Amino acid sequence: MNNGWINKDAVSEHAFRLLSAGQQDSDISVLAGSDALSDDEVVVLLATLCKKEGIDLQEKRSHALEKWRLAMLSELQHSSLADEDKIERLQELYAEFGYPDDMASCSIYAQNDVDPIDALHQVVAALEQRFASDSGR
Repeated sequence: MNNGWINKDAVSEHAFRLLSAGQQDSDISVLAGSDALSDDEVVVLLATLCKKEGIDLQEKRSHALEKWRLAMLSELQHSSLADEDKIERLQELYAEFGYPDDMASCSIYAQNDVDPIDALHQVVAALEQRFASDSGR
C-alpha cells in the first residue's frame, strides 16, 4: 500500500476470499472489514500477518521492488516512445526508484559519456540476469 501498488479495497477483498476459503485469523477478519481502518492501520495489520507467517518484509519488499523496477524499465525499453521521451521517462523512473547505483549511467547528468538509452538496456539485461539466476537456485 505504501507504494500505491494496492489499495484498501483490494486488501479487504483478498481477506474476504481467505475467510471464505476457511482461514480463521482475527487479523484477517479485521482486514476483511478494513473500510473503517486508516491506511496505516491496514499496513500494521499486514505486517503483523507477515510476521506470524515468518515472512521477512524488508527482504520481500526489496525483491518485489526490484522486480517492479525491472518491469517498469523493460516496458520503457520496449515502448514506442521517441528516444527523447524515453530519456525523459527514464529520468523520472531513476528518481522514483531512489537513484539506484546501477542506474547512474541512465542519468542525463552522468559524467561517463554513456548514452542513457544504452544504459537502460544494460540495466534491464543485468536485472533480467539477476532474476534468471535467482530462479535457477
